[in-house]
Amino acid sequence: MYKSAELSNMTVKVGDKTAFAMDGLAVQITPPADGKAMDFTANTEKFTADLSLIDDPKSKEAIEALGYQNISGNIAMAGTWQPSDGKMELSKYDISVENAGTLGMTFKLGGYTVDFIKSMQAMQMQLASQPEGADNSAQGMAMLGLMQQLSFNGASVRFEDDSLTGKVLDYVGKQQGMSAKDVAN
Repeated sequence: MYKSAELSNMTVKVGDKTAFAMDGLAVQITPPADGKAMDFTANTEKFTADLSLIDDPKSKEAIEALGYQNISGNIAMAGTWQPSDGKMELSKYDISVENAGTLGMTFKLGGYTVDFIKSMQAMQMQLASQPEGADNSAQGMAMLGLMQQLSFNGASVRFEDDSLTGKVLDYVGKQQGMSAKDVAN
């Protein structure tokens, strides 16, 4: 098992335009030992996304009205996983976008064992090997059965505003012929 990984940069292009770029991805893992869970963290120094490349007219209109054609920010994650009993906790998963806000999520899951992961990988390989257009309903039912082995023990979602909320209220208000204050009430 590795203890750390780094990716200095990654770029996703659409044609000749950069749709998404990420710099400085760093992952650290403390392997499980003496009955303790594995700890992990992952962070990016910066990501950028060109949302002007989105084709959907309604989405494009909203993105332009909010002023988020180009966004940048960072991602931070932390958690633990106990392979022996499959308990996993994602204690931090924050996506921060400059001049918008931070979307933070956490969750606790049970049953995410090594055997579960191996079964999931085998099923994904089986699905991928099916010819296009093939009936995958049996594999879909098997996947649902596999997912029933997991227990969902809690989750939280939070948003820390850094100007997005006001912009959304203004946008929705203009759409409805109201003020942002009236929309909020």
